[in-house]
Amino acid sequence: MILASFLTGILFGLAPAWQVSKANAQSSLKGSGTTHTSGVRSQQMRSILIVCEFALTLVLLVGAGLLLKSFVRLLNVDPGLAAKNVAILNLELPETRYRTDVQMKDFHDAVLNRIGALPGVHAAATVGYGMPFGDGGIQGDFTVQGQAEPPQGIMSSKLVVSPDYFRALGIALKDGRVFDQ
Repeated sequence: MILASFLTGILFGLAPAWQVSKANAQSSLKGSGTTHTSGVRSQQMRSILIVCEFALTLVLLVGAGLLLKSFVRLLNVDPGLAAKNVAILNLELPETRYRTDVQMKDFHDAVLNRIGALPGVHAAATVGYGMPFGDGGIQGDFTVQGQAEPPQGIMSSKLVVSPDYFRALGIALKDGRVFDQ
């Protein structure tokens, strides 16, 4: 928004500045011999430009105010998880060493056990292929048991998480049970 305001000022300021720099001040003071009609047209054009600049400034200021208000509201939204005291890291295992799902799971289990044993760590969890509200996740369709499968399927993002995932992020369980495996 600040960049747009700056560029607008530059855009509307360069043309008049360039025109003034070309003008001969002495001939302007003497009078250029233009008729009264062209002077009125020039004055009308200036008035229109001033009104347009003022309207554009007003729109930019209102837009900046609304953006700021939305940002402040966004900061006060409860995301449903505890973001404080949470460390996130990305592990990409080399396929040459970890070729099977069992090898990868064993590695992640060992890392979770070691991290969970560190002093001050209350919970440790893994998530495969992305975090909530991020770009990750496995895209695919799913079906609901006991119901007819829709013709096109239902698309969804799927996250693979370890049992302590919800506890690690401080996500409260509303109903049912947490994952145990």
